[in-house]
Amino acid sequence: MDRSSAGTNVSEAEDGEPSWRSLADPPHIRFVIRSRDLWRPVLIFAACRLIILLTIVAASFDSSAPVAGILPKLRFWDGDFYVSIVDDWYPQMVPQTPDGIASQSSLAFFPLYPLLARGVKAVTPLGAQGSLLFVSAVAGLLATVLLWALVANLRNGRAADRATLLYAAFPGAFVWSMVYAEPVLAVFAISCAMALLGRRWWLAGLLAAIGSASRPNAIVLALPCVWAAGAAVWYRREWKAIVAAALAPIGWLAWLAYIGVWTGEPGAWFRIQREAWGETIDFGYRTLGRVKNVALWLLQGTELRMNEIMPTFGLVLVVLLIIAMWKWRPPILLWLSALGIVGLASVSAGLGLRPRFVHSAFPLVAAGGVELRGAWFVLVVALSLASQVALAYLSVTSTRAIP
Repeated sequence: MDRSSAGTNVSEAEDGEPSWRSLADPPHIRFVIRSRDLWRPVLIFAACRLIILLTIVAASFDSSAPVAGILPKLRFWDGDFYVSIVDDWYPQMVPQTPDGIASQSSLAFFPLYPLLARGVKAVTPLGAQGSLLFVSAVAGLLATVLLWALVANLRNGRAADRATLLYAAFPGAFVWSMVYAEPVLAVFAISCAMALLGRRWWLAGLLAAIGSASRPNAIVLALPCVWAAGAAVWYRREWKAIVAAALAPIGWLAWLAYIGVWTGEPGAWFRIQREAWGETIDFGYRTLGRVKNVALWLLQGTELRMNEIMPTFGLVLVVLLIIAMWKWRPPILLWLSALGIVGLASVSAGLGLRPRFVHSAFPLVAAGGVELRGAWFVLVVALSLASQVALAYLSVTSTRAIP
């Protein structure tokens, strides 16, 4: 698929660079997706997932355990909670310690991913974990195809191939072979962006509303909807665009309201995040502290934990990918999708910028593929896939959770 057949509609200024107007309010993009091109993202996804599957099998032999014995490893942390939701739904009260502090529980996890797995479990012989892994695999494939279509229509088919390959090889993608909700978020984030670029306001709002019930950071889906609606009204007086902004946060807000009613404790979700997981907004204080500790480790050989290395590694990736995205100059609504995800992770006192959160900022990863070419692109993809293999291996063999 070349640039013209892909349906590129983003206007450019006389110097060849996109104009402010085209970035703020891009022309209506009519997405063209030809079935004969889809084998490319499907093949890319299948190849990368096969490599990770072989890594998991190899890790099982290396740890002297049968393959079936590593299945619990594929649901480390988040996965254990999702399995309990699929089997037993949510507890009707906030579990807490004897001194009244909320303890970690499934109430912290949003419902879309386990609801989809419940549907799969109801119509297949797969159990809870098998259904969750099935949903992750299907969602990952859909997200990969959608990303290819997005970049092919914004740029061209060759750029889409590179963007999709980097996206599938990216270190954070290793959780796509585990019980995590990131693939489901990716499907709705990418499809919502495509609907906004196509000015299909009702569809964009519904996709954002449903997708916002997938993960806590999915509230970021409201940002591109609000921007796109505001630009449509400002530049073209297209008032119907407001529906996208109005619908976008509904799933997120409805879930928090449901948890409050279900447990009889308004604000239960925020209490669990604060007390059980230590998730608060510290405006980047802990992120800077991690960077400082990594610097001291490099300079002085001080002791360092994996929980400090991973987010710092993620921060370095974000800086490099922002440079690539600046060179690409995609519409601003894609910037908001990307920076909203990484910004939320950066200002949180919790997990920080782990690679799986950077991977969720799909426009950043796509930008790396769009702008890199030749030997540099091959090197980056090879290093990315090697990192993903290492993370998958450590997740299976380590006694501690890596994701």
